[in-house]
Amino acid sequence: ETAFPSGFYRFARQSFLDANQFVMGIVLIKRSDGYTFLRGFEPRSALKAKGLSTQTYTAEFRGLVMRQEEGVMAVVTHRDSMSCSFNFLAQDTSFQSNIWEGYASRTVREKVPGRRAMRMVYEHLGDNCGRVLSVARNSGVVSMDKVPAYYLHLLRPAEEFR
Repeated sequence: ETAFPSGFYRFARQSFLDANQFVMGIVLIKRSDGYTFLRGFEPRSALKAKGLSTQTYTAEFRGLVMRQEEGVMAVVTHRDSMSCSFNFLAQDTSFQSNIWEGYASRTVREKVPGRRAMRMVYEHLGDNCGRVLSVARNSGVVSMDKVPAYYLHLLRPAEEFR
């Protein structure tokens, strides 16, 4: 709980398919029986952009979060393992203790177009429903000007991820 608190998080990363676009969304981190779980829904605009159904069943993703020496990692998948990602996050060392930075990598064949790994930022929002709903309304596939400036500083979109 101290390394990665329960509650809602906003996340942001560049799109795997279009480096000029960014994906922003919300996930919920919960604990049960000694395990830490992640749950979220793919933004409808992201599903539409891929030509996929926007039904809740298709949009939902879940994951298991585990502590690592320098942060946390999560294995996240959509239902029926239609897509999967590995995420690593470490707490940002700046004055903002509610920010985690790291990367997400998708599990696809090398021949599949697009990037397989991108930098990612998580911001802990806690359980304030008003703030969570406000952030959720701005989720989806967005242009760079819609991404908070501090996120862009951490995402470094002009630098290739290595």
